[in-house]
Amino acid sequence: MMNQITVRRLGPLDGSLGTFPLWLCRALVAAVLVAVVLWLVAVLGAFGSLGQDAAQNALEMQVALVPVAVLGWLAVRSRAARVPAALMLVVLALALLGFMVYLAHINQIEAPGLVALSLGGLAVVLAPALLLWRPLRVVLARWLPLEPDTFRHWLGLAAVLWFTVLPFALIPLLGDRPPFEALFDQMGVGVPQSYDWAGDLRDLGWMIALSLVAVGFPLARTLTGARLRLGLTWPGWRVLAIAVLLSLLMVPVMLAIDSLMTWAVATMGLPTASDGWTDRLFGTGHGFGAAFLFGLTAGVGEELIWRGVLQPRYGLILTTLSFAAVHAFQYGAGALVSVFIAGLVLGLVRQRTNTTTSIVVHASYDMWLIAGAGEGALQLVTWLIKALGGA
Repeated sequence: MMNQITVRRLGPLDGSLGTFPLWLCRALVAAVLVAVVLWLVAVLGAFGSLGQDAAQNALEMQVALVPVAVLGWLAVRSRAARVPAALMLVVLALALLGFMVYLAHINQIEAPGLVALSLGGLAVVLAPALLLWRPLRVVLARWLPLEPDTFRHWLGLAAVLWFTVLPFALIPLLGDRPPFEALFDQMGVGVPQSYDWAGDLRDLGWMIALSLVAVGFPLARTLTGARLRLGLTWPGWRVLAIAVLLSLLMVPVMLAIDSLMTWAVATMGLPTASDGWTDRLFGTGHGFGAAFLFGLTAGVGEELIWRGVLQPRYGLILTTLSFAAVHAFQYGAGALVSVFIAGLVLGLVRQRTNTTTSIVVHASYDMWLIAGAGEGALQLVTWLIKALGGA
């Protein structure tokens, strides 16, 4: 007699996927595969040129993950979708591994380090094959709201594991040196002269599309069902004011942690980022409009994926590690500590309230940092405390 497994469902599936004719599902699978092939051709062309688009496409995984998510949901009705979904995800993981080896190479890592990175990365890519063993899926389903026989749950877990572990593999080789710094040097990228608002809005559009498709819209959930699954509900003005206050309080705390980690790394004699690296990443002298748009795009996009899609399914700690990992190309080991702590705070906000509130905290926090509003932030904290006290 089989053991019964209690599954914690994350909202109803209120769409019409179950009523789709099988031929239509297969046609959709074929259409997605055509798009995947076209995307792969474009990415290979970009990598072949070794230009700036190569680095950009390497990290814009949200574009490629959209068809993977579609195939994951189509697998409910058509098993033919499972193989291409899994293969495409493996290709993405191998592409990420190849890009990491390339980054290690241009950072002058010697051959033994490159071999260790390659072999270790291949082991990580192959590890989710263990999930083919159903007893392991049953054990994991006791700890996470995953169904042992639901393909998309384990496809997502494999993606989270790959895109969490692989970026962190560069840290033992580079220490506190950001992987992208040598890439920027090779490409001749200096301090941006203007804010690339069009690029950020484009990326935000793909992040929104990925988050909606990943939770089943439009195949298995209506737009309202997807919104509720993502945790996008109205928290109230008082909660939003507290969220802004929290973001302001995070600024000096995270800056202090960054300073402490920089001192610790220097004490250990590890390589560190050069002076002005943050300026090369984000530019300088941004006005309020640019800081607001930067905070909005990063806050909305990242919170929808990590706190909206992933955290309810894969838990606070794994999601926070994944959130830190996606920043591992921009920052060294020291800065990632504050990124992890910030992600943990955002995750706890999502647990206690909703994703809308975590978006406000994240967007406001990034806005204060980009605007360089340290002193102004402290003054606004004082005003908000007084305002909340009199409410």
